[in-house]
Amino acid sequence: MEKEKEFVKKVLPSGLTVILAPMEGTKTITAVVAVGAGWKYETLDIHGLSHFLEHMAFKGTVRRPKTIDIAKEIDGIGGIMNAFTSEEMTGYFIKAASEHTPLVLDVISDMLLHSLLESAEIERESGTIIEELRMYNDDPSWYAGGILWPRLLYGDQPAGRLCNRHRRKHQIFAAPSFS
Repeated sequence: MEKEKEFVKKVLPSGLTVILAPMEGTKTITAVVAVGAGWKYETLDIHGLSHFLEHMAFKGTVRRPKTIDIAKEIDGIGGIMNAFTSEEMTGYFIKAASEHTPLVLDVISDMLLHSLLESAEIERESGTIIEELRMYNDDPSWYAGGILWPRLLYGDQPAGRLCNRHRRKHQIFAAPSFS
């Protein structure tokens, strides 16, 4: 019996890399879009922008103008969605039954290509992110490994930037920053 290929990689004419990783016996799809944008690549003047845009992708699109409109579509099919930002990438994912593949791909692409980035949502989300960062700073293991260690190892380089700078940047972001 021939071993199933682990994944298929294709680069589209737009430059987007698509990786398909079939898993025998599953009846679900997990669509992941990983963007090569993380805090490691951000200059000090835009530090925190990748994380901020990660949050804003869920705040509404032209066809789904409110957060609840996006959530209802995925929750309505029993799916889950989330996102993360790391040093080197920002990832967005939706997981649902494979019969809903067209909807999953439509929603995730709509979120990333047609986000509204409305001023009121930007202001609200700034506070949400600041609270999220405070929560992480209250976790001793995250604080030691995520803040102190990189700071000691890298100093004032992108890889060693403090979350306090990240928090201050979120406090001053405004809608014109996204134009």
